[in-house]
Amino acid sequence: MGRKQFISISILLLLTVSSRCIINVHGDVPVVLSFEFDEEDSLLMIEVRHLNPDSNHYVDTVQIDVGGEVESIDFSESQSSTTFILEYAVTGDLESIRARAHCNVHGWSRWGEFAMGDGSGGGIPGFTSLSVLLGILLSVCTIILLNSRKNG
Repeated sequence: MGRKQFISISILLLLTVSSRCIINVHGDVPVVLSFEFDEEDSLLMIEVRHLNPDSNHYVDTVQIDVGGEVESIDFSESQSSTTFILEYAVTGDLESIRARAHCNVHGWSRWGEFAMGDGSGGGIPGFTSLSVLLGILLSVCTIILLNSRKNG
């Protein structure tokens, strides 16, 4: 089997495997978009997006896990905007912080993780780590295939 055939078959296999990693979302589950840490006040700002909020469809709880200690913050009123920022006073292990939000209609979001120093939750919301990795591998294989066609 030639190199071009191998690369073509590899790309086909990657596409087949990556299609199994697609997540079907049925409803508007909230997403933890980002984290920002204010060292001066020891506050963690958590940005949450939830589309089309109204009095019957809103984020009712945000859970924050700091070093294995989970705290729930309940909201008595619905949000008026699609994104909002929750301020949380942090005590404990800053190396292990994550958060998730709960929609009163559609349920829990995935856990978003705070990576100390980069100011974000890391990852790409809505995509598993495996699907991101497979996307990168597919891109690399495509570049190799295109270069091999150009050179030979």
